[in-house]
Parts: sequence; C-alpha cells; structure tokens
Amino acid sequence: MSDARDNGRQALTVLRQHFASTEKPRILKLYEQLTTLRMNDDGDVTDYILRAEQAATGLNAAGENITDNLIIAMLLKGLPETYKPFVVVHTQMEKTKTLTEFKAALRTYANTESSRSSVQHTAIATKKQDQTTNHQATQCLSCGKHGQL
Repeated sequence: MSDARDNGRQALTVLRQHFASTEKPRILKLYEQLTTLRMNDDGDVTDYILRAEQAATGLNAAGENITDNLIIAMLLKGLPETYKPFVVVHTQMEKTKTLTEFKAALRTYANTESSRSSVQHTAIATKKQDQTTNHQATQCLSCGKHGQL
C-alpha cells in the first residue's frame, strides 16, 4: 500500500511485478506445476483442467510459449488409469483437436463414466438388497411357522 498510495495505475504495476514476475524461479515453478499435474481417481475434471490452464496462463504471461498441444499432452499424461480408453483414443487420432474441443471431450467422457459407475453401483446395491430379503425368515400368517421367502 505504501508503494503506490492513491495511485491505482502504479498499484497495479506493483502487483503485476509481484504476482506475475518473469523471474526464473517463478517460471520453473510454473513448469513444474504443469509437468507434474496429476488427477486423482475421484478427482474433479474441471478442477484438473483449471490447474493446467492456470500454470499455462502464468507461463504465457511470463513470455514462455505454451501451445495447446503441450497443455493437451500434460493433461493426458496426468489422467488416472480409469481414463486409459480416453487417452488411447486421443493419442491415436490423426486430426489434432483444439484445447477447447479436447476439454469438452474430456468432460463428456468424465460425465459418461460417472453416470455409468453410478448405474452399476445402483444395480449392485439392488442385487444385494434382493439377496438379503430372500433369505430373511418370515412367519406364515395362517399356521405361524417361520421360513424363508
């Protein structure tokens, strides 16, 4: 606050120098963030994409040339094993996608897999419930004897 008191333009310049510096340690840290990017098995795809884009934006702002293909490669590299079919399809494509198309495809795949796994969990839970209800002892209303369904 004391560096640019009552001067918004100068305050913005000071903030940019501090948070968007082009010094080597910051650039190396951003490269490290981008290249070691990983998504957990239960991680959120949108959060994963945002982390990659933040690192790439910081590098581009620092004067580094980060292409869409590099971002896509880093995103593919950090996906968990459950995304292996998606990775195989996208690494074997002849036509490269733009980053926007890739992000849309990744979100679609994640949504499809989450809905598929929720349907499987529901089916398994229903099957287990059916198995437990079939083995419960019940009482006959006319004779009073206990037995199974």
